[in-house]
Amino acid sequence: MRLTDLLTVVVGLSGQYAFALNVDVESSDSLKKTASSLAKGVLSYYDVDTPGGAAGVLPDPYYWWEGGVVFNALIDYWYYTGDDTHNDIVREALLHQVGDDNNFMPANQSKSLGNDDQGYWALAAMTAAEFDFPNPDSKAPRWIDLAKGVFDSQVPRWFDETCGGGMKWQIYSFNVGYTYKSSSAAGTFFQLAARLARFTGNETYSDWASKTWTWMETVGLMDEFKIYHGTDEQGNCSYINRLQWSADTGLFLGGAAHMYSLEKPADKQSPSDAAKTWQSRTESLVNIVDSLFAKNNNVLTEVACEGNGKCNVDQKAFKGILARALGATRVLDSGTQDKITPILRDSAKAAARECEGDDDGKKQMECDLVWEKDDGDDSDDDDDDDDAKLRRDDHHNEGLGEVLSALQVVQANLAGSVKEPGTADTTKTTTDGKGGNDDGDDDDATPSSTGSAPNSTDSNAAVGGMEVSMLVGLMGAAAAVLGQFL
Repeated sequence: MRLTDLLTVVVGLSGQYAFALNVDVESSDSLKKTASSLAKGVLSYYDVDTPGGAAGVLPDPYYWWEGGVVFNALIDYWYYTGDDTHNDIVREALLHQVGDDNNFMPANQSKSLGNDDQGYWALAAMTAAEFDFPNPDSKAPRWIDLAKGVFDSQVPRWFDETCGGGMKWQIYSFNVGYTYKSSSAAGTFFQLAARLARFTGNETYSDWASKTWTWMETVGLMDEFKIYHGTDEQGNCSYINRLQWSADTGLFLGGAAHMYSLEKPADKQSPSDAAKTWQSRTESLVNIVDSLFAKNNNVLTEVACEGNGKCNVDQKAFKGILARALGATRVLDSGTQDKITPILRDSAKAAARECEGDDDGKKQMECDLVWEKDDGDDSDDDDDDDDAKLRRDDHHNEGLGEVLSALQVVQANLAGSVKEPGTADTTKTTTDGKGGNDDGDDDDATPSSTGSAPNSTDSNAAVGGMEVSMLVGLMGAAAAVLGQFL
């Protein structure tokens, strides 16, 4: 066989080679390359061209709410990396789901529409507003107006007649769960109010954020910063469902961090009582994350269901919601960096190692829900990759939620290398598509409290984990072919 023929065979084989992801969390280049693979992996589960498909709607078995999380994550991806490859898909999805009243209540979702479902789409619109996500259609609603529209539609649903207030899980009385007051519904509302307060400076929003937090404590859904899942008004909220989910904690953490950012003083000024309160709340929630969800070698775990293997389709996406909140919190409250940074770094390494795809995108990306290895070994050798594949095969946890969570925890490590979320005073409608990482500084993935220059050797020395794995695969394929002719 001639060398050129051999290379042709090897290249052909490489198109089908399944690679495991490895990421160098100290290199922005590596983080971005891994995030790129995972973003494509997320979209491999989304196809509007399938029969019955519609822009913004995920296929079965995924529910509508998760689409809001997907497109929020892809806005983050653009902002953190500057890669606008997926922007048209994201923009189309968001605008297609706004509904007749521009508040993310499409008529075809009424049979299962919850306040938290609507809230997750509102948070995606809020992210688009804070990050100046481009929307060149002058006739389309502004992102901030979509977020406000959801808030305005939810305020009348705050139900004081039972349990002293709170937000019902479901919007419509004919849906199962209408009497359940959930932390997820309260959490999306709280975070939306907090971010609107920071973005606009309007005290109405901050008042609602404070009111929601107080209600959570009073009714018993927040106990020493532990967030419990919900309670039912049929028993006057006397029984508390004490399951703790990473997403619920993430919703309140993200909201608290934005409230602290709103209240924190300018340099050298004394903090107000409000600033002290929200900083204390933020850092107390980070402590809960550290002691509960990241207690195993700093790797995020869905403690309520990972151990027994009973996480459902929704719950497999929860860790990503918490990871996003950790990334934002690390930027908005610099006092949390020392505790959050190891969690994000170690979780990103563990999550990437549990993902497998192919280089041409023909095979759906697969990631395991469980990131923490039993032996606690953090090495990245071939045996680890083999072990990860065995765990994926054993857990049968390969789906959109797992890939989405992996994407969010990887790119959360980039949050400190871009401009912090904007406000009404700092954002404008843009069409340049540059994202937040447009200053040419791609080297330091960790926020700096000292303002020192990043290590300029990182990006030149970094080699993406995906490329290394693919190279090993090519060498293996070449060796296999050569062996037939020696």
